[in-house]
Amino acid sequence: NGADRLMDPTLGIIVHYKLTPTKQTEEPSFSYITQYLTTTTYLPIDRDKKFILAGRATLGSIWGASKHSIPPSERLYAGSDNILRGYHYLTVCPLQDNKPIGGRSLMAFSLEARMRIRDPFGLVLFYDVGNVYSQSWPQFNHKQLQSAGFGLRYHTPVGPIRLDIAFPFNRRKHLDNYFQVYFSIGQSF
Repeated sequence: NGADRLMDPTLGIIVHYKLTPTKQTEEPSFSYITQYLTTTTYLPIDRDKKFILAGRATLGSIWGASKHSIPPSERLYAGSDNILRGYHYLTVCPLQDNKPIGGRSLMAFSLEARMRIRDPFGLVLFYDVGNVYSQSWPQFNHKQLQSAGFGLRYHTPVGPIRLDIAFPFNRRKHLDNYFQVYFSIGQSF
């Protein structure tokens, strides 16, 4: 962690790697490894740190057992207030009859322009792109889902309270709405 602040960073880089080995000992026996690598960077545009460019890259992968052996709750999904905003909740992944079945790899990128308008209020413009794939490696020739939006921030001593509105560029018929609204505590990354 090389960021200047934990709850609302304005400068620096954070790299987070998580590795989770899993082994089922009962029959049928199988094992797999889930790993995530997330890198975030924060760059102030002005001296007072009122305008911040923030970026995040997330890669995830599951190696080992076949996809159908891995419990659905352990598979990879996106579409939330943090990863690929704008898409129906946890449906950015392989689908079967328009139902999410989860994937084995994830690649997602986010870019935010954060602006403090007048303390304690702020505005955010954001762009997200990525997808979840059925293979253990992201499929670069696969369609990338994109979304953009804006948000309001109310900054508190323990981090911002946020309200985001996101619009999917690749709206999937009968699955995604024209926009999604998110209310959360803390920055999206």
